[in-house]
Amino acid sequence: MITCRQCHQNNKDAYKFCIRCGETLGSSGTLDRRRLGSEEIRAVDFHRCVKCGDESPIDFEFCGTCGSGLTSKSRNPTVDAGSPGPNTFSGPPATLVVIHPDGSEGERFHMVDDGYVGRSVTPMFSDDSFLSPRHFLLKKASPNTVVIQDNNSLNGTFLRIEGSEILADQSVFRVGQELLLFERIRDVSATSEGVLVQGATNPGYWAKVSLILPKGRIGASFPLLYNEVSFGRENGDIVFFDDGYVSGTHAIICRNSDGEAILKDGGSLNGTFIRNNMSREISYGSLILVGQQLIRIDRPLAAER
Repeated sequence: MITCRQCHQNNKDAYKFCIRCGETLGSSGTLDRRRLGSEEIRAVDFHRCVKCGDESPIDFEFCGTCGSGLTSKSRNPTVDAGSPGPNTFSGPPATLVVIHPDGSEGERFHMVDDGYVGRSVTPMFSDDSFLSPRHFLLKKASPNTVVIQDNNSLNGTFLRIEGSEILADQSVFRVGQELLLFERIRDVSATSEGVLVQGATNPGYWAKVSLILPKGRIGASFPLLYNEVSFGRENGDIVFFDDGYVSGTHAIICRNSDGEAILKDGGSLNGTFIRNNMSREISYGSLILVGQQLIRIDRPLAAER
């Protein structure tokens, strides 16, 4: 038997994923030669994984052979982003399609039920160290849409914008390989004694965009003065000459008449992505960026046939 180092659940020697928490076994676990007594085995009910056909105890969330989520009425997991919960629309939520840097399609993962996607629970992503064990939740919302919810992941879940997106203060977005933070610039008021903080006079900057460096450090900042600011590799107010994934004119931030900041893609080849911190309904065909993976959310296998 293999004991999971994270939750201490005993798993069969052949299992690659813990049937209780979904953690990758092998180097993460330790061998335990103790075997369950016959009475203990008989006391446990089993159900069969619809993907690979192997059996797992009825109260476990994940198949130990393939790592797929398991459904059971007796299961009531406690998770950060909330349980998938009841769903009016039955059936698999989606097929995940990896998109390679050259635009070609890679591996596919056919989800069999609403559930989490991540390094520990999705076998084809097990080697991506930038993915959290359960990175995001995906559940079917309608015949044409799914709901996606980041699970407090370290590196976030990014959606490719279609049309435009409102940028709230502290929004994070991605242009090519550049991870960018949008922040509002507010007027500095005097103290209760009427003392003003020293500093350069603000000529009218209303916001700034800053580079996010590794380990969350903030790099160069670009104050926004005009109501329209463009980003690109060859043209624009903010230029990233060395990033081959940035198009000539890649994205634009506009301030509308209500003072809202609007992010638009400028027709770029690789798209503009915004970090999604909320539960959000998206259509099939949408592109998301998680860890080192660009993924297209396609219709589930049953709907493809």
